[in-house]
Amino acid sequence: MEMSKKHRFAVLDPDRKNRRKKIRSVIQAAVIALLSYVLVQEVFLMKTYETPDVPMANDDGFIAISYPGASRDESGHSLSKDELSAHLSALKRSGFETVSQRQVLEFYRSGSPLPEKAMYLSFEDGQRDTVIYAQPALEKLNYKATLFTYADHLVSDDRSYLKANHLKTMMRSGYWEMATNGYQLAYTNAFNREGHYMGELNADEVSADMDIVRSNHPLMDFLRDENGIPKEDADRMKERISGEYADMKELYTRELGDLPDVYAIPRPNVLYQDMHPAVEEVNDRNIRTYYKLHFNRSGGLFNGPDDSVTDLTRLRVGPDWPVNHLLMTIREETGMRVSFETGDQEKADRWTIRGGAAEFRGEQAILTSEPGAEVTALLKEPLPEDAIVQATLGKSAALGIADGTGKAVLLSVEKGQLVVRKAGKVVSKHQIPRKNETGIRLEVRDHLLHVRVNEGEDFTIDAGQLDPAEGYRLQLAGLSDGNAIEDEENAITDAFFTNLHVTSSDSVVYSDVPSGFDKVKDKVGEWFGHLFYSLMDRF
Repeated sequence: MEMSKKHRFAVLDPDRKNRRKKIRSVIQAAVIALLSYVLVQEVFLMKTYETPDVPMANDDGFIAISYPGASRDESGHSLSKDELSAHLSALKRSGFETVSQRQVLEFYRSGSPLPEKAMYLSFEDGQRDTVIYAQPALEKLNYKATLFTYADHLVSDDRSYLKANHLKTMMRSGYWEMATNGYQLAYTNAFNREGHYMGELNADEVSADMDIVRSNHPLMDFLRDENGIPKEDADRMKERISGEYADMKELYTRELGDLPDVYAIPRPNVLYQDMHPAVEEVNDRNIRTYYKLHFNRSGGLFNGPDDSVTDLTRLRVGPDWPVNHLLMTIREETGMRVSFETGDQEKADRWTIRGGAAEFRGEQAILTSEPGAEVTALLKEPLPEDAIVQATLGKSAALGIADGTGKAVLLSVEKGQLVVRKAGKVVSKHQIPRKNETGIRLEVRDHLLHVRVNEGEDFTIDAGQLDPAEGYRLQLAGLSDGNAIEDEENAITDAFFTNLHVTSSDSVVYSDVPSGFDKVKDKVGEWFGHLFYSLMDRF
């Protein structure tokens, strides 16, 4: 049947195209209007903090936790908004309540008691994104936080940093208090990876391709030449450092009305420990003149009544820490009881966890070890004889099989090699294709492990030492990566397993792979999120 002329050329009808454009524009305008309303409600019309009605009977002290910042998604220097929310929610469930700067000050001045599990919460980058992504969690949990800023960011042209009008609005809400890291972020006595002397640099003069590997901050030392010899005498150094403290006070007073009461020197664990005596003296004198509380140390997290208000400590949370890493650190450092996060309880009940904690969240299984221990997760039900195990392994992650006696064969990928361990010892290594992600596929047939990594060649590994009488079980493990920041004996290890999937014939035995519906839901959420935060960048 011949197509009608009207129908055949409808696609070329300009009026019809215009109608579609108008409809699409109306829909887009409606979505933008809705998101703009939500944006104003959530970001610019903050709720008001309410002082919690909790018993004040703690004379022992408080923990101090500092986050590097918050962002929409994972980044190399800050936590994603979802991970931050998970952290703070877990702290709330474990009974921690935030305390204000005044409460901390009165604790030291007059011994005023604090909540049973008192926590001083802070963020250290002073960026707009941090407040935008942290604010919903603070409101939900009724938490108060301190934001550390640099004075010169208040008047810079960089829109990523909060300005005085933003900070005043935040402080009026009660959820935020102000503190400072100093006058400016700058570098002195700097060298790049090739050993070339770079001298003194402001933050806006530094780019990633400079590859600076060694530097100091203007407040922390004499200005030195390429041979480490001071370029200034003691009097000039003291004048320069005192001038920077005076500049802090002048700029904060002009923009905010007063200098913050709380300070954190730019480089922790140096003042009173490893600083030139003359530099230490001028810093100490200015800190005592201008500030009421000073967080000088990092690493530890507990501050007791005998600590000095000029030498407090805070735990700087790593941007890659899962929530149980933080909880494990708190438990280890303070002995306080915490409630580890398990995530999907139905999945968690299918595993036996030893040596740490496990969280099953979405497409990930995350193991966190006790300090210095090896954490393992053993699937309770035996694997079917024709089982196929697939997963993407993250750093420190190992996967394999175990028997009923506790013996195991574990597989991990390290430095481009498949590493095989039996009884905790490396027995073989195999070269594999390098990729950004490590996908592993495992089958067990006739007491042999058939392994393929990153779609490369198959490897056959003997499992003969294992006793198959009670069947083989899937085992996950977290292997210590020799973290140089922590003592290896006390290191906390995190291991990430993504899209773990176990099948047998045509049935699914276990799966962390999201369903088709979940994938569509996530895509829609990503689209709305992208539009929402694109709008936010315009404000």
